[in-house]
Amino acid sequence: MLESNITQRVLPIKPIQGLPTKLVYFIRRGILRIAKVIQLGIVALLSSLVLLADSAEFEFFSQKVELSHHSNKFHKLPMQYSEEALLEVYSHFDGDSLSLVIERLHMYREKFRLNDWLYFLLLRQSSEALYPNASDDYRLLFCWYMLLQDGVKSRLHYLQQHLRLSVYSETEVHSLPSFAEGDGWWVDISDDSSEVFDQVTALRRLDDPRKKEGKSFNFVLDEVPQFNRKQVERKKLRFEHQMQDQTVNYLIEAVVDKNLIHVMYRYPDLSLGKHPTVPLSATARESLIPALQRMTKKMTQEQAVYLLLSFTRTAFQYDNDKDLYQGNVTFCPEETLYYSSSDCEDRSILFQYLLQELLGINSILLRYDDHVTVAAQLNQIYGMPIFYAGEPYSICDPTGPDSSIRIGELPGYVIAEHYEILGH
Repeated sequence: MLESNITQRVLPIKPIQGLPTKLVYFIRRGILRIAKVIQLGIVALLSSLVLLADSAEFEFFSQKVELSHHSNKFHKLPMQYSEEALLEVYSHFDGDSLSLVIERLHMYREKFRLNDWLYFLLLRQSSEALYPNASDDYRLLFCWYMLLQDGVKSRLHYLQQHLRLSVYSETEVHSLPSFAEGDGWWVDISDDSSEVFDQVTALRRLDDPRKKEGKSFNFVLDEVPQFNRKQVERKKLRFEHQMQDQTVNYLIEAVVDKNLIHVMYRYPDLSLGKHPTVPLSATARESLIPALQRMTKKMTQEQAVYLLLSFTRTAFQYDNDKDLYQGNVTFCPEETLYYSSSDCEDRSILFQYLLQELLGINSILLRYDDHVTVAAQLNQIYGMPIFYAGEPYSICDPTGPDSSIRIGELPGYVIAEHYEILGH
């Protein structure tokens, strides 16, 4: 017969002197039962805490995000949407004790330095993590609730089983459905990959139930998000520059922040004049600007401008957006450094950024019928000037690939009579 190797733990109770053996047995048995009840009670208490403290963990542009809240339930939406039904679900968020979630999300917004659009993307991912079994419309209601807690002017549009979320912005957005109202636009931010309603104004409207005015939603990205986990890629940029009677070859190794590239990939297309506000990341700036400073250190203003023109004209392959993307896509400076191909808009934005950052030169973007270029406020006037705010600006065309175009000249295919000043 095999002996069991399982040992039984016995409480270390010493015999009680002067008591009958049977009584001692019952005392021991009672103590064991009490201990078992206490043990089961502790387990039950811990189990209830786990059920109440639901948690979620996900990555936001390679950054780890952890959330917890005191409710893991969600409330199903009705088969047919109505103002009363939507407001009832909205009221449940007030009762679900989301204070920990709000506090945590605000912490991440400050830590990552997120603007309104990037914070909304964080809200979308948070809703998916916190309510994995809920519908997309329920998550959209959660996002609306969270935006209202931050005082953002926003509203729902609904009809039967269709739900859309719009925010009021003073920034024009071209790649999301919108309609003008007052000095701004109502922009549909529901989901840029979903079916879009042709006439969102035909849907029923639900405004802030608290009757507060709210603040404008800001799409402009004028600060690079601060992410601790860096993802970089080195890009070798070779370009040619004509100096007197010889051609000089230059090489710059730019270190591009791929987190910013991923951010811009998910960014809506704003008006062209807003893209120069997106600065280079710290890694790109620290690798590009000092290299260009060394090259232009002993140059006159004119010579330095020509070198920057050679850089934007010859360091990148030229391709039209319609051929590559079947539509218009505008790059910020970092994207132009990262992608191998770019067009006149992208190079003009990069050139304008470099003029200001490297040489302290003010400039404006100009749009002609089928071309975008730059005019700069230089020490002297070149060619036929463009007047802006009473000051003369000289054409500096950064597109190329022909580097023979002089300051003050436009490419031959551009009709110079009609142009628009952008971003001002």
